[in-house]
Amino acid sequence: METRKQEFVGTIRKCPNCGATLPGLAAVCPQCGHEITGVDAIGSVREFFNTYQYEKSERRQLNLIKNYPVPNTREDIIEFALLTAQQVKSLLSSEYLKKTMDSDTTVTDPEIAVKGVVGIFKDTLLGDKTKTIGEKSETVSNAEFLAAWKGKFEQINMKASIVFANDPKTLEHIRKIISDVLATEEKLEQSEKKRLAAENRSYAFVLIPAFLILFLGIGGLFFLGNNGESSKKQEIQRLETLEKTIIQDIENADYASAELKIIDLRWRESPLKNKANIQLWDEKRELLQKRIEDGRKKKKGK
Repeated sequence: METRKQEFVGTIRKCPNCGATLPGLAAVCPQCGHEITGVDAIGSVREFFNTYQYEKSERRQLNLIKNYPVPNTREDIIEFALLTAQQVKSLLSSEYLKKTMDSDTTVTDPEIAVKGVVGIFKDTLLGDKTKTIGEKSETVSNAEFLAAWKGKFEQINMKASIVFANDPKTLEHIRKIISDVLATEEKLEQSEKKRLAAENRSYAFVLIPAFLILFLGIGGLFFLGNNGESSKKQEIQRLETLEKTIIQDIENADYASAELKIIDLRWRESPLKNKANIQLWDEKRELLQKRIEDGRKKKKGK
């Protein structure tokens, strides 16, 4: 009589501290809280960055960013989040500096201008690059690189939500990295608006002072008022649309996506800022944040 043979396939991961069986992507032991380290990621962050840095084709560089999978271990996820943040900040600063240099105007925020210069010379991968593949010149714009790197933020946030489900401090740290970059982007946008406003004022005072006296009058003021109202409506539409997508994510229990979007749910039009608008959207953001937290707790309790 033949006996049935048993064959075991795969690897069982166990905590080196307490011996408990670990879930596939666990970064912290759910039993004793021991941090799991020393595990190789699918592709190490350093290997990825070296490949990216020495790749001569911009198009292949762009594809490397898009196709690189976010790693699974605590150290590699944090390292990749910091690397991504550095690339996004440098691209944002170089774009801002390029605009100020192209327009040949005075920069209104010296601190940001200096950071832009440092970012360009610190990272040789950035700026308006023109490289060659064979005999063909193929250039990828900064905007494309920026979109690709920013796209990794959502992937990092989703992966971190899974890997660090039992490690809220690390999860909060990673989300802080992302939110800091978004705050930098907002600051640069506001500085660009101030610069353009200063540029427009300069042209007005130097080139057409007589025109302002003779032709602006009541009609000009009426036009400026309507233009302000138009910007206000656009900002309201942006916020209301974003609010709907966040609510939809919450209803679909996609809390990671909702939490990433909610960072941008704030009144951003500086010329139109007032206490009422700021307070209204701050309150809405807080209410939605509470719904996300309540949803996570409810989902975890099931």
